[in-house]
Amino acid sequence: MAVVGIIVLLFSISNRDLIVIEFWPLSFSLESPVYFPALIFGLVGFLSGGTIAWLSAGTNRKNARKAKRRASGLEKDLNTLQSKIEKLEQEKKVQNTGKK
Repeated sequence: MAVVGIIVLLFSISNRDLIVIEFWPLSFSLESPVYFPALIFGLVGFLSGGTIAWLSAGTNRKNARKAKRRASGLEKDLNTLQSKIEKLEQEKKVQNTGKK
């Protein structure tokens, strides 16, 4: 981001000439330096792209949440089954020692 900041700073310093921006069909015009509209449109483009990327990744985030919940449930089931196996193995050992 430091490189981008330096490039933006150099662009702003290099392009300080004034331009007139007219908003047709309105009778409104605005005088501003060249870099101002360029920076504004760059910011709007950046925010629009970020919003679109965030919205399009929504399905992936939803699937990741589902997978995390499922994995958590499966881990609980695994722990329960391992404790049952250990309990059964101990009971079997007790039964085998009782038969001897």
